[in-house]
Amino acid sequence: MYQLKKASTAYHTVSQQSIAVGSSPHGLIAMLFKEVTSFLNTWDYHRSNRDIAGKVECVNKAIQILLGLKECLDTDAGGSLAETLSELYDYCIRIIIRANAQNDEQRMREVLFIISELNLAWETIPPSYHNFRSVKS
Repeated sequence: MYQLKKASTAYHTVSQQSIAVGSSPHGLIAMLFKEVTSFLNTWDYHRSNRDIAGKVECVNKAIQILLGLKECLDTDAGGSLAETLSELYDYCIRIIIRANAQNDEQRMREVLFIISELNLAWETIPPSYHNFRSVKS
């Protein structure tokens, strides 16, 4: 059983890395939103099975992605929009930490809703902007 899980994890990692290599900046962000959603949904599975280690792993990965998304923001070019997104990512991280500590499925759903709304908005960006790269110093 352990070997199957290990192989599955390795396949998933290679698969995601392959997708990332060929993706536009827009596609990478969309992939990260989906990954956060996946980890939070998996958190709920571990919560319902009382798997504390699994919950912690999912929370850590979701938070790492949100921190990475925050780090990518260019507040010089993005102005108040980038600042608002930064605050929203911070809010999501705080809620994830509290929800995990309290096994609060409802609060975790709140974060899932926020991320799904961000992803939905992201998906409406016209294709002509998908390869846009900001120069961040």
